[in-house]
Parts: sequence; C-alpha cells; structure tokens
Amino acid sequence: MEKDLAIAIDLGGTNTKVALATRSGKIVWKTDFATASFPDPEQWIRKSMGEVKKAPLLKKGDYRFVGLGLGAPNANYYSGVIAHAPNLPFEKGEIPIRVLLEKITGLDCKITNDANASALGEKLFGGAKAMNDFFSITLGTGLGSGIFVQGKILYGSDGMAGEMGHTNLVPDGRLCNCGKKGCLETYVSASGLMKTYLEFSEPKRTAHSALQVYELAVEGHSPAKKAFQITAELLGKQLADMAALFSPEAIFLSGGLTKSGSLLYDATLKAFNSHAMKHHKNKIAIRASELPGQDAALLGAAALVWEE
Repeated sequence: MEKDLAIAIDLGGTNTKVALATRSGKIVWKTDFATASFPDPEQWIRKSMGEVKKAPLLKKGDYRFVGLGLGAPNANYYSGVIAHAPNLPFEKGEIPIRVLLEKITGLDCKITNDANASALGEKLFGGAKAMNDFFSITLGTGLGSGIFVQGKILYGSDGMAGEMGHTNLVPDGRLCNCGKKGCLETYVSASGLMKTYLEFSEPKRTAHSALQVYELAVEGHSPAKKAFQITAELLGKQLADMAALFSPEAIFLSGGLTKSGSLLYDATLKAFNSHAMKHHKNKIAIRASELPGQDAALLGAAALVWEE
C-alpha cells in the first residue's frame, strides 16, 4: 500500500467529511461529523484532526502525511480565506482558514471552493486525465463550476473566477443568495428545479424535494416533466454560451441533480447543440463525472495536495 497520504476535507454546511487518500486517488479511510456542532473554526479543525488520529490504518504501518486539502464554500485558493459563506456555522466575515489549518496541523495546506476541487479531482482521478480544457459542473442545492484552461484551473486575478452559477440568466429574475437577481443557479439546481416545478404544479400534488419531482416526472406527471425540461434547456443554453468563451473538450456534470439521468442529460445536450456555435455542435461531449459520487468532493480536496 502507498505510504504517502493526503488529508482531504470536504466542509459542507450540514456535514464535514474527512478522508485519507493516496497519490493514485484511492480513499483508504473516511468519516464524517456534523459541521454545526463546531461553530468555532479552530474547534472545527481540532475535531477534524482528532478524527484523523482515530484512523485504524495509522496504527498498522508507517505513513506520512504529505499535506492537507480543503474544499469549502467561498474558499479562496490565493488568499486562503473562506469569505462570507452563508451556509457555514462560523462567524460571518473572512475566516483565515489556511493559516489556522497550518498552525494547528503543521502541514502544508491548500484550499479552494468545492466546485474547483471537483474539477481538480476530475483532472487527476476522473474522466479528464487526458484533457487540458474542460468544465466541471456540480448541480446540487446550488450550481458550482470549475474551469480548466490549457491544463490549469482558472482562478482569475483574485481566486474567484469560474462562477458560472452567478452568470445572469433571467434579467430581474429570482433573487439569489449572492444578492443578484436571475443567476443561473436560481433556475438550474435542485432548489431551482423545485421553484420551477411549483410554478406549474397542482395544489393537490405538490413535491417537497427535487427527488420527489424526479419520481413524479418518471411517472409521467406533466408539471414535473416540464420542470425538468425547462431546467435542462436553460443549462444547455448557458453551457453553449460558456463553450463560445472557452471551447472545452468536454463538460462533466456531477451532483445530486444528475442522478435524474436521461431526464436531465438528453434535454441538456439537445439544448446545447441547438444554441452552440456551428463549430461546437455535436463536438463537445456532456458527460457524467467519472469520480465516485460519494467520494467526489473528497478526491477533489485530495487533488489539491497531489496536483503538483
């Protein structure tokens, strides 16, 4: 077994996942705990490291921690700060999380937002190993995106580039958590799908989750099918606009909404090719992520350690 290990942490608003991963992308141990139980950042870090110390494999051999990678909402690769993350229990404002991690762990630590981490994971361990230009789109409660250009992830001048979810889709449309109106993620996400469904649903048959909308759509329920159709068409159209800017080799989709399978993929691909520039039509694949669903975020965090 490989002796060099990366500590990978996926910090979510509900749960924190912690894992140990090898250079080849194998998760050899993992656990999770409730994020909200540790509202102080230093307390949260000590809990994370306390869990690592419990890993049974550490008692069975000679292992070396090479570094720590953290994927988290609003995490900035350059500054090492988590800035104004509304869904985390920490005090609002700028949390110098990388400095705190390095002080407590003594390791070289890297952070980025969860969507960029997923893109890094796709490049090192997933379907984009041989690609230099691609998008990774995460469709969950919101919409995250990571963009690879010429073999490197796009961070921009301040570490905040690649926020496709906050490109404007509908002028003066739905209010987004970022403060803008009409952002893509307010329409193309699990929460956006629900809002679209409720605009067409009958009072007697209301779904309470994106999963229930999917189940109704499979049954042939017209409002649910229409909600999926609209969501997929909007995603395909916006991806076509993004392709005009970056000309990717492929686009990888991940996250809970992608479990709807052909309901999402078929209409998205059709809309993409309908709106794409002529030289992009039927040439850019829209594919499911090849990272295992339950470990995708953790592999992305591990990729931060192994990317160099």
